[in-house]
Amino acid sequence: MSGGNSVRIFYVAPGASLTATNLVLTNGSYIKNDSTALTNADGGAIYIDSGTVNMTGCMLANNNVQSIVLARGGAILTTEAP
Repeated sequence: MSGGNSVRIFYVAPGASLTATNLVLTNGSYIKNDSTALTNADGGAIYIDSGTVNMTGCMLANNNVQSIVLARGGAILTTEAP
């Protein structure tokens, strides 16, 4: 599954879950370089917003984030559950 170097592949909302087996996630991208919206760029392939992710036999490759503020989690970023 590819993000085509233009989109994040998965956003896992609070309380939601994602289960993946033998999945290849490539070219996920989340870019925030707008100087008027000073925000972070997080999770190029998967952003886990207090949800749950279970991955078995998966591969993540060539995923990225870019921001003029802060870029975190080129492939996966998770927030802490409350």
